Amino acid sequence: MRPDASENSQISPSTIVRAARAAGSHPHLASVLLQGRKSANIHASSGVIRGILVTMKRAILKKIDSFLGRYTRVPIQSATDRILLEGPQKVIAAELLSAHGNVNPLLRPSVRHFSQNDEDGITLRILDRLGRREPATFLEFGVGDGLENNTLILLAMKWRGTWVGGEPLAFSPANSRLNFIQEWVTKENCVALVRQALGPSGLADVKFASFDLDGNDYHLVSVLLAAGLAPDVFVVEYNAKFPANAEFVMPYDPQHRWSYDDYFGASLRSWQVLFEKAGFQLVACNLTGVNAFFVSKKHSGLFGDIPTEISSLYSHGTYLILPRSGHPTSRRTVEYLISC
Repeated sequence: MRPDASENSQISPSTIVRAARAAGSHPHLASVLLQGRKSANIHASSGVIRGILVTMKRAILKKIDSFLGRYTRVPIQSATDRILLEGPQKVIAAELLSAHGNVNPLLRPSVRHFSQNDEDGITLRILDRLGRREPATFLEFGVGDGLENNTLILLAMKWRGTWVGGEPLAFSPANSRLNFIQEWVTKENCVALVRQALGPSGLADVKFASFDLDGNDYHLVSVLLAAGLAPDVFVVEYNAKFPANAEFVMPYDPQHRWSYDDYFGASLRSWQVLFEKAGFQLVACNLTGVNAFFVSKKHSGLFGDIPTEISSLYSHGTYLILPRSGHPTSRRTVEYLISC
């Protein structure tokens, strides 16, 4: 690791928070430490606070160096300097695109409107290939508070659909194009929940589905596929701790709650096996290694330029935050989108 030239100088709060996010660390920890320093009016170069921040910075830089070492031919010292001076997102996005974008055209350019990372751009390119420009029906399990997920972009394009999740929304979806069911999801109730929202034939009407519940996803998707869910596009979170061809499925546990570790979901290969049996083709993994995109094989002719080898489509789990298009999403913006 390069020498830390700033150990005897003040550490910028924005630098620490940006670097923490880039390294996959919890940004709130850095924010709390910095807020404590501010409240106590203590300079970053003094006492215990300085020691904590310097230690954090060293650990963060080590993570950044390790990450960039896998994806760039730029010398590590130079790459780290660029991150601290220019902000991590631009550099990391460029390096990820360099590693994956030339292999899969669905990843280029990286676009993030409402999704956690570049899922929006992949979604729009897939739908464009499918020629699906008219509004249709979507289904998403695991939507957080509704301000960042994989189908907000579809609401912005006048689609209608259903969200299912355990967290209350940051806004009211009443009298809108959006159905919301706040419920703990199990194998026993997942089909009933969808039919409750979409009607008895609702499963057949869904054209885009997304699943991210941090645990039993594989088992719940299996049940929904068997019940007749057959969208044109199916997006699922995969466990990128495992390499491309490794098989892993977390045993079903209706009480499972994610502990922020690697015990969740299924590996990409396990998802591929399941979806191939159901008539789907893997076409993309987003740049940060979180979500995999499967398309119905009836559309395979539209994706002839996409690699078929799983190793070419697989993205490592970097869990970073890529640049967003525009400012953060407002509750009022989403309220407007679902009302018109």
